[in-house]
Amino acid sequence: MKKLLIAGAVLVAAGVGYYVLKPGGPGAPGAPGAGLAALSGAKPGPLDHVPADTAFVFANVEPMPKAVTQAWMEQFAQVSGIYAMQAKMAEEALAKEDPDGPGVKWARALAAEAKDRTPEQIMAELGIDLQMRYAVYEVGARPVLRFELADPAKTRAFIARLEQSAGDRLPTAKIDALDYWHFTDPKGELRLVAAIDGTQLVLGFLSGSSDDAALRDALGLNPPKQSLAASGKLVALNKEFGYTPYSSGYVDTRKVIALIDDAKPAADAPDAAALKATCDKDYDAIAAAMPRLVFGYTKLEAKAMEATMLLQLREDIAQDLQPLPAPLPGANAAADSALDFGFAMNLEALANFAHKRADAILAAPYACPALTDLNDGARKAKEQFANPGLYMAASAFNAVHVVASKFTMPKPGVEAAAAEPEFAGKLLIGSKSPAGLVGMLGSFAPQIAALNLQPNGELKEVPADPTLPVKGPMHALMTEAAIGVSVGEGESATLKEALAVDAGNKTLVAIGYGGEFFRAIFEQAAADAAQAEDPASIELQKTMADLQKLYAESIEHIDIEVRVGARGIEFVQEARMK
Repeated sequence: MKKLLIAGAVLVAAGVGYYVLKPGGPGAPGAPGAGLAALSGAKPGPLDHVPADTAFVFANVEPMPKAVTQAWMEQFAQVSGIYAMQAKMAEEALAKEDPDGPGVKWARALAAEAKDRTPEQIMAELGIDLQMRYAVYEVGARPVLRFELADPAKTRAFIARLEQSAGDRLPTAKIDALDYWHFTDPKGELRLVAAIDGTQLVLGFLSGSSDDAALRDALGLNPPKQSLAASGKLVALNKEFGYTPYSSGYVDTRKVIALIDDAKPAADAPDAAALKATCDKDYDAIAAAMPRLVFGYTKLEAKAMEATMLLQLREDIAQDLQPLPAPLPGANAAADSALDFGFAMNLEALANFAHKRADAILAAPYACPALTDLNDGARKAKEQFANPGLYMAASAFNAVHVVASKFTMPKPGVEAAAAEPEFAGKLLIGSKSPAGLVGMLGSFAPQIAALNLQPNGELKEVPADPTLPVKGPMHALMTEAAIGVSVGEGESATLKEALAVDAGNKTLVAIGYGGEFFRAIFEQAAADAAQAEDPASIELQKTMADLQKLYAESIEHIDIEVRVGARGIEFVQEARMK
């Protein structure tokens, strides 16, 4: 059960992190001074309830800029119809199971509260101010969410209206002087508790067998020995990694492992003490290899955002990863693409890295029964990365980057010729030996091989091939480090520039897309919905049109990269809004 709770806890933290960090997401902002409350005399905030030794946390130290939250709420208002539609579908599904059941009554009560109200009005009715402080964290091996309320009286009034509309009451209880709501799943295994603690709303996720001590911990009645606010750890993390104070956090690998049942042999098992010591040693080694996952915003403005996540690795492992990235052609040519996808990796270096890590495991195999599968995995990795085909591929290419300046989805319900997708852009292939790569292309792209490309940058036209699902002229060009093929009118003019590579680039994977890509996706969804005649499909088509308009008009470009950094593997997402 504890393992299930902790897994759920980490998913909650990750989910909240994604929800807040994603471009356009209505993230939960905070009020200033959370990390300095103890020193400044400011009123206690959520961070004052977070234990300094929490296994994970996602929180804010200062509020998000009002311009950002305002922009997000305006975007949210434009797509609120899709949430109303989903709520209606959920209500109808519940009604089919039990027309007079409690689920239908509560769904209808919620729908009535949201009807004809903007997102900002709904938040105000809930007593929630977007400029609040919040924290998602672990206490006593249980996930907790806590955030400030602008007006607790409005929150209570909102719940009272729901109860009256539903003709039912939420289950309540009291511990010490604190009233709380509680909900238990039908099997009695999981329990959700919620309370208004002063001016903060707190939600705790407990096991069905949790005692009063666990309940007090979750609801904040037992204060931590030292709070995260008093320790200043989150402020220090922001400074270390260049995060803004608006949303950041971390997952401590060793502490999470310590909370998982598999890390703790049963007390009545034979030689339990020795087995526990063995498992602790193995888990300590894993935690030392990847001690933390840290994440946060490095930029947060109404029109520009950058969020990063870093899997911290042990210094020698991070150093061994440094040879993995290969030069990525077109890294500077995708800024305005409709869609691009690329990866760049030195396959020989990958094989060397895999062999070294596998050898390290096999030289000192895991003895903990829960980890013996990793020993088998290491043996299989050595076999797989010894494949000669991998080394042949490594000598032929080390990067592929598709950059589409135009990309449309096929349209259903029209003639076959018009139903084909349209593509204009470039295919860029990085290689240590472009000439050798051309030789390999001869078997499945003879029209390219027949061009007799030379690494002098001379542009050559590719003969038309009716079997290829592309339209427009095609051209090819070779440089000392790459081969490129352009498709479409005017694409050849920038092909040589696109083939430029930056040897210092550490990108492993790059994905990018502009607002027009979303337009194509939602056009496709709306066209599919238009084939049906039921009211739900018509409503879906309308919603897809709204989303199409919103994303096409508001998103300039979103770029996601996986990089090798000095301290581990970095995930970076940048968003530019119109």
